Amino acid sequence: MRFAAFLATIGVAFCPSAALAACLVTGPAAMYLGAGGAYTIQVRVDRGDACRLNFNPLRPDVRISMGSVVAPARSGVVNMGGLVALYVPGPATSDSFSLQICGTDTRGTGCNRLNYRVVVR
Repeated sequence: MRFAAFLATIGVAFCPSAALAACLVTGPAAMYLGAGGAYTIQVRVDRGDACRLNFNPLRPDVRISMGSVVAPARSGVVNMGGLVALYVPGPATSDSFSLQICGTDTRGTGCNRLNYRVVVR
């Protein structure tokens, strides 16, 4: 199984896309923890592969305090350890799950809900 890395810059700019061999992730151009809110993120993953989602801010004024799974995947499996989530697709051709990322940025302290919509190829 191959693992693909994706770096999300919460509170500064959520990488709009990351073309990787196993996993393609697209989402909003920017989001802020202090503003709170929900965001939809599209994922395309190859069957037999996995997506590794890293939530490490690139700016020193962003502090991420926690991440958690708030809605498990319907078909696959998503696990969150620290600030890294790993999604492994199941047998279905589409899936969804949601994560919550909390912390502090220039707009204050808050949490964002990240709703992932997955297409398995």
